[in-house]
Amino acid sequence: MIAIYNETWKFLVRQFGYTSRHPQIQPFYMIDTLHDFIQSCDDTILDIGCGDFNLKWAYPDKKWYGIDKTIEADAWGYPGEDAWDELKHYKYGVAINSIHHGDLESNLEAALEKVDKLYITINDNHDIDAWKFKDQWEAFGNVEYFWHGQKSTTIQAMAGYMQADTLYQDRFKQDTTIDHIKHVSDNGILKDPYYGVVRVIISNE
Repeated sequence: MIAIYNETWKFLVRQFGYTSRHPQIQPFYMIDTLHDFIQSCDDTILDIGCGDFNLKWAYPDKKWYGIDKTIEADAWGYPGEDAWDELKHYKYGVAINSIHHGDLESNLEAALEKVDKLYITINDNHDIDAWKFKDQWEAFGNVEYFWHGQKSTTIQAMAGYMQADTLYQDRFKQDTTIDHIKHVSDNGILKDPYYGVVRVIISNE
């Protein structure tokens, strides 16, 4: 079961138990643009840094090939290593919070040598300031989609939603609200270990 949202914080308030009406039900949470990208793919998708390979289980109707240093990956390796060099070329690829580990620029160039069109997310646990602007990406290919989060207005919207939620008001004491807002903000807006603070679709086309 997949639940699709346009902002990570919108599912975190539920996943963290702050506003969930039925906490025993936990779907696979997805960002809408990634979902749409996957659904549009008509050929095998290369998952670069596939981790637990959750996308393969969430979208079993799609063909996948994953590379990472995890048990679930089809190939064991990183860009520049033998397993990477032996990869064939793919029409589509995804790199969800993976290519910012190491040298982002060289990893991006390596990824675009292996795929025609790539959906990328990166997180702010490395220095990515230059990559928070669309023109940085345009030096490497055709940018079809660009999104950068970390907006103060997003934090305000999230805080307003939580404070107005009747279930949240009944369940928690008001003196814990600031901590809860910070919890969601840190994990879903200022940093996002799920779907990144920058999201890009870039192609060689």
